[in-house]
Amino acid sequence: MNSTCRLRACSTLALVVFAMGIASTIGQGDERKKPDRLLRVLPVGEAPPFVQKIVRGVRQEQAAPKGSIPPREVVQMTPKGEKEGVPLRLSLDRISISIPVRAGPLSLHEVGQGRKPWHALTVPAKTTHALAVLWRDPVEKKWSKVRSMTLADDVNSFPAGNVRLVNVSPWPAVVKFKGKSYKVAPYKTARLRGRVLQQVPVKVQVQDTNGKLVTIFNTAVSQQAVERTTLIIYRADGIAPRRPAKVRLLREPARLPPPPRPREG
Repeated sequence: MNSTCRLRACSTLALVVFAMGIASTIGQGDERKKPDRLLRVLPVGEAPPFVQKIVRGVRQEQAAPKGSIPPREVVQMTPKGEKEGVPLRLSLDRISISIPVRAGPLSLHEVGQGRKPWHALTVPAKTTHALAVLWRDPVEKKWSKVRSMTLADDVNSFPAGNVRLVNVSPWPAVVKFKGKSYKVAPYKTARLRGRVLQQVPVKVQVQDTNGKLVTIFNTAVSQQAVERTTLIIYRADGIAPRRPAKVRLLREPARLPPPPRPREG
């Protein structure tokens, strides 16, 4: 092979490699632009004490101490540090709106605080809808560092007429429901068939460090056939709590918005 042929062969090979690199980059870019499922976020915990001060004769509410509540807004970011999607507003004991996400690792960044992630979680691959339950780290005791559990939340994983028990506290829990007792280990979940419920008694107890069962929730719940209920047990993280844990009860219709459909091409 003469030098001209070698030059042509090398040029052709370089063009092929270059084209493959561009295709790979484009493929990655397209993949980054195609969220195919939805995520909601629920921070659980106790709010800081309500504090007011009199300023120039006017009573004014004081801002919560830093780290005592979740960030007001978080947002996803691209690998280049650019904001992706709309900011997600967080509020204690309230489920956020749904945002489009991808399966796998997901970093949430506090709005206005640069590229450093506030929290990273994992979105399940085998679900079209997910719910991330967040709580503040029991060691740091501030919302600057949190822990989370992400649950499959689609209507196949959690259908109408069901009751889901979620224990994100460090203590074993016992839930008495419809005449039976169900044990839920720390950081575990259970799903019960509740169907239609009309003022059905529900009692929740946790086992403290001495092995004693402490009642933290005792009420009656109702649920229609088209609804589902989530009962979340979490560590009482306020100042000098009277009980070791608290309960957040969520009742909602088993209807969810459709997941995003990535565009072809």
